[in-house]
Amino acid sequence: YVSVASIGAAAALPVAVWILWQTGTGGNGPLFGFSVVISALAIWRHRSNIERLRQGTEARFERKPRP
Repeated sequence: YVSVASIGAAAALPVAVWILWQTGTGGNGPLFGFSVVISALAIWRHRSNIERLRQGTEARFERKPRP
């Protein structure tokens, strides 16, 4: 389920850049475009994880017991 966090972060990046750009506290058009491309690539790379999540077969993050 770590991939869910990665996908969420990838989706949030362009939103954060856009907000910073619109409020004048940072960001700009090229940076926003770059963040959209990078986010799309990250989500695309997780497509197999997304499919396993849909099927319910994605491995869960579990702490290993100490010896």
